[in-house]
Amino acid sequence: MGLFSNFFGIGNTKNSAKNYQTDLIDENFLFLVQDVFYIRGSGTVVTGIVQSGEICIGDIINISGGIKTEVTKIEMINDLSTVAKTGDVCGIHLNNAVSNKIKKGDCLTKLKKEHS
Repeated sequence: MGLFSNFFGIGNTKNSAKNYQTDLIDENFLFLVQDVFYIRGSGTVVTGIVQSGEICIGDIINISGGIKTEVTKIEMINDLSTVAKTGDVCGIHLNNAVSNKIKKGDCLTKLKKEHS
């Protein structure tokens, strides 16, 4: 480990991350929230850029605050889409998410689909 890692304690973070249940998270998808809106009739919408991976309508996501919810709609530049991929600027409509519990800088991760 380099000086940067030791100084900021990054080496310790890697070990503690192994304790988290990463088997439930699809590590390919990451979305950083830039803004949060509540739209009457539509619910909570988060806007931002897909950092990696892709998200589809119906996917179950986890918000860094511990909120689990479903993607109900994806909007890109006033056009509806069924999927958003790496680099897409979009609004993601969330089912039953309380907008005042989501904030700028939160991360959305996709939960793995359960196989029966």
